[in-house]
Amino acid sequence: MPECNMTKRMWVAFPIVVVLIVITDVTSSLNVSIGVILPEDSKYPWSLKKVMPAIDYALANVKKRQILPGTEMIPVMKDSQCSETIGPLAAIDLHMLQGVHVLLGPVCDYAVAPVARFSPHWNIPVLSAGALVTDFDNKSEYKLLTRVHGAYSNAADFFIDISQKFNWTTLGLIYHDNKGSGKGKSNCYFRMEALFYRLKHIFYSQAWYESFDERRPHMHDFGKILTEASNNARSKYHSCV
Repeated sequence: MPECNMTKRMWVAFPIVVVLIVITDVTSSLNVSIGVILPEDSKYPWSLKKVMPAIDYALANVKKRQILPGTEMIPVMKDSQCSETIGPLAAIDLHMLQGVHVLLGPVCDYAVAPVARFSPHWNIPVLSAGALVTDFDNKSEYKLLTRVHGAYSNAADFFIDISQKFNWTTLGLIYHDNKGSGKGKSNCYFRMEALFYRLKHIFYSQAWYESFDERRPHMHDFGKILTEASNNARSKYHSCV
């Protein structure tokens, strides 16, 4: 999604969800601490510099409209570095040292996963504009996670509706992945994963698929990939190109 659209969605979503969450804790404390775990690096559309204005605006609105009179809402920020190590450590610090009542973020999948697993034990809700991977649909594991953005499974459902409308039953998936880079799976992989399992559930067969690393084109025979695609599918889905 383009950066401007992501930022716009956050400006709309965060004022609403902040109000809903803090109302539940107003009886236990006059001070409501809101932990914000996002990367400082501005290369991310959900960086602290881009999201904090939306959060500040939401908190100012709550105060101006006297929705929670006598309650002081205090945001406490931590840099997640979009890291599976630093993100959870930031959440632990916010819980143990700051006693936060709610966590906004992390957004990056590998950072939010452990935090969303910890939160039911702490009884602290987690709100995230990320966590789009299909695994996060599991509410028995991520009990207090609320996602304010459409998940990859939603996009998969949309494509399934289209394929059924046009009677597409033999589909192929071609996607970019971080092959051998040590960076984990790509966003394209996770988008395709949701669709792959939806297709398998509906058609009771495994869809043909092939991945490539777009940063290392010399490692792939794209002619061969396209030939195999034409032999194994009648429709090719490229959600990440």
